[in-house]
Amino acid sequence: MVKPEGVIWIVTARCVLSCVHCYAATYLGEEELGVEEAKGIVKGFAELGATYLHLTGGDPVAVRARDYLELARFAKDLGLEVTMFTSCVRIPKEFLEEGPRVVDALYTSLDGDSRELYEAIRGSGSWSRFLDGYRRARERFSYIHVNVTVSRLNAVRVAQVIRFAIEKLEPSSISLIPAMNCGRARLSGVHVDRETFVKALRSVSEVAQELGIVVDCWCTPFAHLVGKGLRPSTCRGRWVVDLSPSAKLLLCDVTGVAVSDARAQGVEEAWRRYVSSDVVRRALSIPQACASCRYLGSCGGGCFARSFLDYGELDRGDPLCPFSAQPSSNRS
Repeated sequence: MVKPEGVIWIVTARCVLSCVHCYAATYLGEEELGVEEAKGIVKGFAELGATYLHLTGGDPVAVRARDYLELARFAKDLGLEVTMFTSCVRIPKEFLEEGPRVVDALYTSLDGDSRELYEAIRGSGSWSRFLDGYRRARERFSYIHVNVTVSRLNAVRVAQVIRFAIEKLEPSSISLIPAMNCGRARLSGVHVDRETFVKALRSVSEVAQELGIVVDCWCTPFAHLVGKGLRPSTCRGRWVVDLSPSAKLLLCDVTGVAVSDARAQGVEEAWRRYVSSDVVRRALSIPQACASCRYLGSCGGGCFARSFLDYGELDRGDPLCPFSAQPSSNRS
């Protein structure tokens, strides 16, 4: 049986913000695991061969810092690489003191280069709290990654947001991801269409080349075909599993589709069901719409989750792909 490479766990959907593009809000109300039960899940995946654990949300640092520090410490003792996400707007002193010893990298988000833009996305009063929290975290953690979610609200300024992050925040690495057609983004309509996103990618490419950096483009397998300085990423060919707060194994965290349940079935059985699932196999297969594309070898078939969210099908191809003949979206 294939081994899991890593686990990305939405340990909580709760947060101190209410971002207009948040996909994790889909899981609000789902039961969160206690620390001891969560340790059992982590141990199970480690025994299957997983090498890293990413704890995300929501904001695990803001809502349950002590519990997730304990879980991170446990995972670290098992030999896993441990990373964690925080919005930076509420970081307890305990986390700043203990976190650097058990968290290998801290992840955060920046979606605006000004108070006006940032707070239009994340809420009133959040800008100054983010900057203060980020500064304090930067003083403690040796590695901080900044991610920028590209939405209709910031797409025309995303290059400036990248520049601001690099020049003012000095992160260890930086990435972007398109807002997906799910969660609050679907309700608010801020997820990006193809034309908007491709223009944003081109502007980021120009800034990346000017600054001499590489921008990781999450869930964007075709990024490198749009411009230089953009590093693509894809789920196809990788066995990294997303978990919901109650430890359901998800097709992808943005889809909300649970394939199996580590809590109810046990980790090993849940993983066996996941890797043998027809829906997972179909998701990781090359879409029919991409079979004859000359860029298939470079892209690998785009993002299956976007195909599912926009078209209701796994094999229609990526709605954001600049080389696709498919309409950008037929859902709202």
